[in-house]
Amino acid sequence: MNQNLDQLRQNYCRPGVAATKGVNCLFPLEKECDQGRSILASAPKTFLQLQEFSPYGLHQTYRDEATDLDLPVFVVFNLEGNHQLSFEITTDSIAPTAEPKSLPSYIPFQKTQTSVREINKRRDRGEPVAGRISLILGTAPVLAYFLSGLATFPALTEAGILMGGWLLGSFLTYVFCLSVLNRLLPWKKLIMTAEFDGILPKETRQKARIAKNYFDHLYVIVDQQHRWKS
Repeated sequence: MNQNLDQLRQNYCRPGVAATKGVNCLFPLEKECDQGRSILASAPKTFLQLQEFSPYGLHQTYRDEATDLDLPVFVVFNLEGNHQLSFEITTDSIAPTAEPKSLPSYIPFQKTQTSVREINKRRDRGEPVAGRISLILGTAPVLAYFLSGLATFPALTEAGILMGGWLLGSFLTYVFCLSVLNRLLPWKKLIMTAEFDGILPKETRQKARIAKNYFDHLYVIVDQQHRWKS
């Protein structure tokens, strides 16, 4: 066991006890009747001696020298899931999102997202500037109309022409400014992948198969420091 996983076990694990599910031979349909409830209530229960893990230990990050980003130290694989995990992180979202309160949901990608937002700071500042420029330049058609000396329409029609010209000019200018921003300062996102490349020790696999009967999901925590592909 490497240093990170060893410290994780020492600092965030403590002895715990889990009760077994009791009688497993009944179907869900049977468990709802009075006789089924009686059997379940009287069935002897055994207890499993386990290590209780605090998921807050997964909140650790490190500063990656290659990308200059805050990346999670650990990654969590579902034993019945895919051997490769991919995470797309933008300024607005993190995909895929884990189920709330599940073990993978404690991986601190929020800190990585903060770093991604820092990378896109110049672009983020550019969009309000583009909006202000489009509002100012959108008045060009209005000024051209007044300077042309063609103001011969009724007042109401003239007001509609001016408003329409201003809106159209502003919209077209904003689209042009965005195209320039996309070329000079495109939005940047981070795609991170982790891969489980190996097999569990035989003893660990046997324990996992036994525990599978008593838990909804089984996970393996992997030290991913300096192993992310991005």
